[in-house]
Amino acid sequence: MSDTAWVLAATAVSSTVFAGAMFAFSAFVLPALGDLAPRDGILAMQAMNVRAPASLLLLPMGGVGVGSVAVVVMALAGDGPDRAVRIVGALLALASVAITGIGNIPLNNQLAGVDADVATAVDWQGFAGPWLAWNAARSLTGLAGGVLLAVAAARA
Repeated sequence: MSDTAWVLAATAVSSTVFAGAMFAFSAFVLPALGDLAPRDGILAMQAMNVRAPASLLLLPMGGVGVGSVAVVVMALAGDGPDRAVRIVGALLALASVAITGIGNIPLNNQLAGVDADVATAVDWQGFAGPWLAWNAARSLTGLAGGVLLAVAAARA
């Protein structure tokens, strides 16, 4: 297996692992938190937001960041039939991490300032609705990027 194929495969795996973790939040974590009293759902999400920046989730996120940049640089420096697939896959994967910083983290930071003891269902929905929309975007871009990178890796 060539060095290019390894970088493509590692970036594809990183992107799909990250997308899968985010999909789990949309599929059942946030809906389950929404089933709780607003106070409890907010406290749980606030606790997760404290842990997330120091968790193993940073491994696939870092892999996406570093790997995507490497894939784009290698694709621009080289030539080949899958050049566009590699670049688009890397940019989609990288978009999943960018969406995290642009959309989800600011919402998490806003939620950190909410006093859960006086929060209402409106407070929870004001967070959860937009957060889930951003989360769907990062899940889909991460998955799409991972699939394209996996296809390119298989052809490399």
